[in-house]
Amino acid sequence: ANHSPQTIRSKVNLIRQLAMFMARNGCEVYLYPSSMIPKKTYEHIPYIFSHDEVRRVFKTIDSLSPSCFSVRRHLIFPLLFRLLYCCGLRVSEALNLRVSDIDFEHGVIFIHDAKDYRDRLIPLNQDLCQRCMNYKEHVLSELSPEGYFFPAPDGLTYHIFTIRKTFRDILWNSGISYGGRNVGPRLHDLRHTFAVRAIEIPEFDIKSLSEILGHKNVSFTLNVYG
Repeated sequence: ANHSPQTIRSKVNLIRQLAMFMARNGCEVYLYPSSMIPKKTYEHIPYIFSHDEVRRVFKTIDSLSPSCFSVRRHLIFPLLFRLLYCCGLRVSEALNLRVSDIDFEHGVIFIHDAKDYRDRLIPLNQDLCQRCMNYKEHVLSELSPEGYFFPAPDGLTYHIFTIRKTFRDILWNSGISYGGRNVGPRLHDLRHTFAVRAIEIPEFDIKSLSEILGHKNVSFTLNVYG
């Protein structure tokens, strides 16, 4: 009774996945009806960064220095946050990228098994592609193709909470107030800002945007940003 609808939804979905796995292996199981799962609600109103705020945010990011906890963060974070903003990636998608997921020659990112188990390709513009090439030379030269593209100090992936905390510090140092939970700005609002800026482009194409964002269909994209 003290759990939020989202927490209940996550737990029930996990149990349903287990039940479906057991059913595929010949077990007799009860499958909780999907129609009875609490619907997902959106309490947060997306915060769309202004052009000036984006400039201030990246000025702060680009001025980061190494720390005793992360000696390469000044090399990693500028590209990480640019991929979130310039490509509309979910933070989990960026953190899970492997070196082999980047086609440096053609400037394409391959997102594997993302939300709803969908794969997709995301093109990089010339500037971002060059940044990836420089990043590869200075950060990834000793990593295998299966290593993380944004390696944490231990060689594994950064924890999402670390990136969220870093982003809040960046907002503070950029003169942008963080209003707390359900107020933001949140890290995910970089993705929302990407989508809104894409819609403002005269040659805007909703189908292409939906594919880049990894939405299940155009109707969902229109429902969120229409």
